[in-house]
Amino acid sequence: MLDLARALFAVAALVASARTSPRHVVGVVIALLLVAVIAIDTSLPFVWPVTPVPAELALGSLFLGPTALPHAAPWSPLSATMDPLHHLVPASLSAFAARSAFSKSRGRRPETDAAHAYDRAGLRFVALAVLHALMSLSGVLVRVLFRD
Repeated sequence: MLDLARALFAVAALVASARTSPRHVVGVVIALLLVAVIAIDTSLPFVWPVTPVPAELALGSLFLGPTALPHAAPWSPLSATMDPLHHLVPASLSAFAARSAFSKSRGRRPETDAAHAYDRAGLRFVALAVLHALMSLSGVLVRVLFRD
């Protein structure tokens, strides 16, 4: 569910950033990067699954999504995605894009359509930052509760 929400908010942030006038280039680039990261992150457990999956993690993955399933890539850089703190980088990028959009909105009159468009883009990036932070915190919680 959280993976689906992250994907939907990333696409919504991309659309909202593309609809600003002038274009919110920082937002478009970061949203495209986040869409790619989410697609790769979500597909890894299906490409390189680790079997067997404990029942507790299988139940938790219903709420969190496929990224909660353990996986192991044949090379080490992708195995870093099992670290729950890897969600902090997309959260930081989303917060940066939100701040950029809100700062562009601040320079315009509040009642204009351009200011509203930047505010909409900024709010979608805030939602992405919150969802990534929740994914990181829930991953840390699962690691603490189920450590051997």
